[in-house]
Amino acid sequence: MGTSTNAAPRRRNGSPPLIGRTDELDQLVTAAARPRSVVFLEGEAGLGKTRLLAEALDRPELTGRTVLTGHCRPLCPPLAPVLHALRAAGAAAIAHRTLSPRTGALRPHLPELTPALPAVGDAGLDRHSLVRAVADLLRALGPALLVLEDLHAADESSRHLLNLLLSEPAGDLALLVTYRPREVADGLLVGPSYRPLPGVASKKVALRPLGVAEVGSLVESMVADGPVSDAFAALLHERTGGNPLLVEETVRALHERGSRQRPVPVRVDEATAREMLREVDAPTLIGRGTTEMLSSLPPSARRPVHALAVLGAPSSVDTIARIAELPVERVAATLPVSVEANVLLETDDGCYDFRHALARAAVYRTLPGQERQRLHLRALQVLRRRHETSLVQLADHSRKAGALAEWLRYAEAAADQFAMSGNVSAASELLMALLGEPTLATSDVDRLALKLCSLAIKCRRQREVIAVLERLLDEHALSPSIRGEVRLTLGTTLMSHVGGPEAARCELNQALRDLDDVSKLRAKAMSMLAQPFFGVTPLAEHERWLRQVDGSIDDADDPAFVLSLLADCVSSWVSIGDPRAWDMLARLPAQATTPEGRYQLTRVYTNVADACTWVGYHGRARDFLRRARRLVVDHGGSFACVATRTIQSHLDWLVGEWDGLDERAALLYHENPELHGISAENSLVLGCLAEVRGEWARAGEHFTRIDLAHPENAGFPIVISAWAAVVRIKLARDEQRAARTHAEHGLDLLRRKNHWVWGGELVHAAVDLYCRLGRTVEAHALIREFTEAIGDRHAPIARALATSSRGLLAARCDDLTRAARLFEDAAAQYEQLPAPYFAAQSTERLLHCRIRSGQTGVASQLIALTERFEELGATRDAARCQRLLRDTGSSMPSRHGRRGYGLALSPREQSVARLISHGYANSQIAEVLQISPRTVEKHVAKILRKMNVRSRHDLPSSG
Repeated sequence: MGTSTNAAPRRRNGSPPLIGRTDELDQLVTAAARPRSVVFLEGEAGLGKTRLLAEALDRPELTGRTVLTGHCRPLCPPLAPVLHALRAAGAAAIAHRTLSPRTGALRPHLPELTPALPAVGDAGLDRHSLVRAVADLLRALGPALLVLEDLHAADESSRHLLNLLLSEPAGDLALLVTYRPREVADGLLVGPSYRPLPGVASKKVALRPLGVAEVGSLVESMVADGPVSDAFAALLHERTGGNPLLVEETVRALHERGSRQRPVPVRVDEATAREMLREVDAPTLIGRGTTEMLSSLPPSARRPVHALAVLGAPSSVDTIARIAELPVERVAATLPVSVEANVLLETDDGCYDFRHALARAAVYRTLPGQERQRLHLRALQVLRRRHETSLVQLADHSRKAGALAEWLRYAEAAADQFAMSGNVSAASELLMALLGEPTLATSDVDRLALKLCSLAIKCRRQREVIAVLERLLDEHALSPSIRGEVRLTLGTTLMSHVGGPEAARCELNQALRDLDDVSKLRAKAMSMLAQPFFGVTPLAEHERWLRQVDGSIDDADDPAFVLSLLADCVSSWVSIGDPRAWDMLARLPAQATTPEGRYQLTRVYTNVADACTWVGYHGRARDFLRRARRLVVDHGGSFACVATRTIQSHLDWLVGEWDGLDERAALLYHENPELHGISAENSLVLGCLAEVRGEWARAGEHFTRIDLAHPENAGFPIVISAWAAVVRIKLARDEQRAARTHAEHGLDLLRRKNHWVWGGELVHAAVDLYCRLGRTVEAHALIREFTEAIGDRHAPIARALATSSRGLLAARCDDLTRAARLFEDAAAQYEQLPAPYFAAQSTERLLHCRIRSGQTGVASQLIALTERFEELGATRDAARCQRLLRDTGSSMPSRHGRRGYGLALSPREQSVARLISHGYANSQIAEVLQISPRTVEKHVAKILRKMNVRSRHDLPSSG
């Protein structure tokens, strides 16, 4: 590239050329150009999402469309990014459009668009209706492209809007969102659970770090020092991880140093390059470079930069001048100097900002403490006179100025505003910050604590909420009723957290003593204690609490309060098989008219869907899950979204919809490690999937995560189901002594809890064990104990398991005719649920009985059953059926003459490959699949050939 001149790094329109993003740019433009599309642009900070987006919007394929661009920022007002985009579009963008009357309610929020908006509409709409009005307006703008940048920082109303647009037809509106995948909040439909609507094109474009060669090209585009050496490019890539922002800023900072010492080392050997970069930390270097560039500016130019650092957001010349207390003309003349020096940049709307947060933070740190306070106080004085200034900004400046009274006033008002708009996380964050202030008066603590309590259960940051509530109880002299409400909230929040249920019960019982005269809150505490899901508290105690709550429901005249109690109790009655639950569900309103009502109705549907899943009403579970999901989309509840996805995961296991279930359950487990009920239920699903494939070690790992050793702090049906699976695995491995130990431990827990409706799988596994041991008397006694315990309770899956258990005992006693009839009945019962895997297992046992009794003509049924197990993905069961088929003198029909698998792996080869990826030896694979080691060797040879690898160690690992 010529001889070295040590010229400053070149910029094209303020930035170097786009390097290494050609494919991503083409994908982005192609997808966004479609009239009905959803495009997700994901990448971590600094990978160039905004730059790529700007290049895409300049492409001719996207011209002729109305482009609305909004930027999401932490703690921004409700719908601020979208409202800003609509304001920027102006009234002309919606002139002559057919708008729904509902959009007239946006007049107070979009005064610039008032001439074009309908003159009707309710200006006092709640958050849900306001979001609907914005959605109506966006749909009317088509063909249009709505761009939302930094979606991970979006307020809850904007997330609600996005979910609504993703879940309902949006006309000719295309959506393009950028986000950092690691920071996306729960409840956003951008993950594996998102499925586009029919006719909507969906595309995810993921930005990756640059490679070594691309880092070299980027450096070459910035400096005129000639070709970049491979050594320098490799070391710079190592230092920056290929992050374009860090590469650019490192090169710029090295240039600033080099202009005074030596050139940027782009052509040096590895040893020299390593020496020059040894102590270079990119963020530190960026900060140092920024402060050095700042120090090179004249003093008159520094004061506006200091003011902008304190403002913390893109700002106009007028605002910067007022904070810096300088004439506007003087600031207008000096800001371009700062831009030329690479300290600041000018935005498209004529405001000024730092190049990135690291630069702003570096300048902010250079300010002495007193000067920071003075500038924040000045910012407070200037900004509070402007109606467009958010309460959050005023609160932040007040706190940093040391004006604590103003901080309390503005932060509390901002929290109230966020809570009213449904942005629970932002409201909770502000309240928790205020409650951390040690100088607050007791009356202020009481008031703020109650506000936090009203939001705690809906907040995503529950671990932090728990810590604040615990500290309030330990350190503050709260009044008894307020202390009781704080305890109630703490207990409610702890119930779903790892290690929390036992502590939750202690808090709830103490809350009842503190809330002696507060009937509604006492009823709420009792409704939590009534729920049998967590721990080993005897069922009789839960039923006692449930009856007391029923009395409170009958006596209450507040519909919202009744709905709240029903959300806690109806599912509990379903889960214990009490038919009164269905009568209580009949009392539910068809729809709720308030945000709180919709939230409680979502809880009812979600909790009932979960209870139906556990007791075997799988069709009803699907129905309630659909209702819950519709409401989740409407009110944007984050925990409700995770809960419905988890219930769906469990239901998918039961109804045999296993395609992709591993990935869905694993994602939910890793996303929610603190929520024990969520993580444990998904661990159960993962363990059961591993079990049916013969991956017993992996199954054991998943079951261990459920924490079977501490059932008092775990979901009881999850624990009992896991013990049942462990017993089945031990039996499959012919470890009968261990199986008996585990079975008896699980049965002890079951008798302690006395909740037999959830114990069917464990009873069935234990009966199977006793029959194999020849202990038919114990098997008979256990079946009688089980059937008497469930009595006339409404629990379809328990009844099917009881029928199958009786079939096991009859078969062991050689009453094959009765056993066959029982297994046939059980299979029919399972099909009705539906539970196809359990039905197939009962059918297999039925065929065993027929073969043992000398019946012929079962080969075709065994072939069909084997294929059914293979379709489900039940590897070991399919292998067992094939072996039984061989034992009868038959075999699976040859695929000769039909279309083969070609280079694709057959189901059996997929099973072998999966077990290889988990480290199984050929002999272990043979044991799991019940085939000979020689047959395994043949399968391995075919797999290696089809996948074009030399060794089994080269096969890709399985997740």
